[in-house]
Parts: sequence; C-alpha cells; structure tokens
Amino acid sequence: MLMDKLREFKLEVLYEKFHQAGVTPDILWVLDDDILKDCQLTKIEKLRYKTAAANFQALKQFEQEHYDQYGSPY
Repeated sequence: MLMDKLREFKLEVLYEKFHQAGVTPDILWVLDDDILKDCQLTKIEKLRYKTAAANFQALKQFEQEHYDQYGSPY
C-alpha cells in the first residue's frame, strides 16, 4: 500500500528507505525534517518528497473545496 501511494507521485525510488524507517501510508505526507533525516534521504530525495507532499496537500484541498461547493467528489 505504501508503494501505491509513492507511485502516485513518482516516488517509488524512496520505498525502501521509507519502509525500513517504518513509514506507513497514513503518515506518509506529514513527515517532518527529523523523520526525513532518520530515513536517510539525500537532499534531492528530500526535495522530491517535499514537492510531492505539497502537491498532495494542494490536491486534497482542491478536492475538498470542489466537494464542498458541488456536494460531490467530482
């Protein structure tokens, strides 16, 4: 399931590091810098993660606003 979430944002390459660190899908998009450090991400991997996390939050907000406005998820 973690791989599926990572795949959505083209982060499959981070699977092993996140899996070894105990990251689960329910906390994937709220990892702070200390946790990312524990995952031993390179600076580029960290940037890729943070970009994907921001995109996830923007998508989540867009979907919520659209749902609130029209009463349906799409």
